[in-house]
Amino acid sequence: MAPGVVQASGTWYSGCMTKKKPATDDANYIAIGIAIGIAIGVALGLTVFDNIALGIGVGMALGIAIGAGMSSSNKGKQRDR
Repeated sequence: MAPGVVQASGTWYSGCMTKKKPATDDANYIAIGIAIGIAIGVALGLTVFDNIALGIGVGMALGIAIGAGMSSSNKGKQRDR
């Protein structure tokens, strides 16, 4: 071994080689619901409420509710990957 080169003992990187658990789909459904809700909320805010901030708030609330409903309905189902 060359002078000045330190051989790794395996303690600092031992956790890097373990497999990670797959991300749950619950957070994905809520995130998709928020994104769609904000887009619909902007449209509602500009046309119906005439206030974009109010529309975004209403759209986000509806998106979170829809995303939470989708994630709870798929809670017991296992997807094939």
